[in-house]
Amino acid sequence: MNQTARTPQPGAAGQPGMHEAARRDKLRKLVELGYDPWGGRFDNHQPIGQIRQREVEIQRVPAGDVSGQEIEQGPRVRAAGRIFLQRKAGKLVFLDLRDWTGRIQVLIGRRQVGEEYWALAECFDLGDIVGVEGELKHTNTGELTIFAERLVFLTKSLWPHPDKHHGLTDPELRQRLRYLDLLYTEGVWERFRRRTQIVHSIRQTMARNGFVEVEGPTLHAIAGGAAIARKAMEAVRMGQRTQLAEMVHNGKLTVADVMNAARHGDHLAQRITAEAGMHLGTAIANIVNLFNPSMVVIGGSVGQIGDLLLEPIRLTVQRRSLLVASRNVRITAALLGKHSVAIGAVVVALSIALHQIADKN
Repeated sequence: MNQTARTPQPGAAGQPGMHEAARRDKLRKLVELGYDPWGGRFDNHQPIGQIRQREVEIQRVPAGDVSGQEIEQGPRVRAAGRIFLQRKAGKLVFLDLRDWTGRIQVLIGRRQVGEEYWALAECFDLGDIVGVEGELKHTNTGELTIFAERLVFLTKSLWPHPDKHHGLTDPELRQRLRYLDLLYTEGVWERFRRRTQIVHSIRQTMARNGFVEVEGPTLHAIAGGAAIARKAMEAVRMGQRTQLAEMVHNGKLTVADVMNAARHGDHLAQRITAEAGMHLGTAIANIVNLFNPSMVVIGGSVGQIGDLLLEPIRLTVQRRSLLVASRNVRITAALLGKHSVAIGAVVVALSIALHQIADKN
């Protein structure tokens, strides 16, 4: 029978559900058999896509008995992947094994692998990652299959995985469990792979034309509130003349200190604020060019600085963005202060919850 499972859900009151409990029982059995459920190695294996290309190496040779029949003789291969489907038929187990290059069927026969590996195969679940070594041949129905002779356990999956044929259908779970969405929802992996190829092609094209890729710091690290306060403190330690030297408390400055000093005409505080505005303006100019928004709202602690930050942002956006895109864009500070992001997130969450309740009713 086919072994499938629904989308993973935790058990009630924090206890493992029925399927998860069964997987944990197999986990304990693995340990009793002497296997490390997460520490296996399986070197020198080939991607499944390359193994499938070796189908041309399969030959038909005489069986060597009086029947005069021919049998298949194929190359020995080593494959590793995640179990996506498991079918049991007496003393045979069929697995659908998949990696990022493709899928292949694996046949595990109790007589062929012996009692030790058969006991290991009985601990397999959907989602487990295993290694297989054996001969590549066809079954009687013509399915390209690895006839297992040796098994290696690589990683145990403790939560039930989604139904192979339906994938993840709950939008919330698709966002929370991106790794399962990538594995099971049709088309997601292909889009991810194509995006990677597009980005790689762009980088190659730019490199061929003499461009150099620069990995700079993230925006928050150079223009956030903590970054502004850090730059100001470094300047004070270097002995620069500034009102900020009188505002140091316990060896630290805050973005509010820098903001107050800038408003009172401190040149160092104004310069640090203007530099942060230029960095933010460069990033916002890219957003304006790409998405053409009608408004950009600066939140968080830097948003409280006001016009001392907004003016260099606006000037940089005008200088670096397309005229048609920046002509009508409005750049302003959040009215809700430094907690605007958190408050906005709560409002959005409440709005979604209320809409869901309304839809149900």
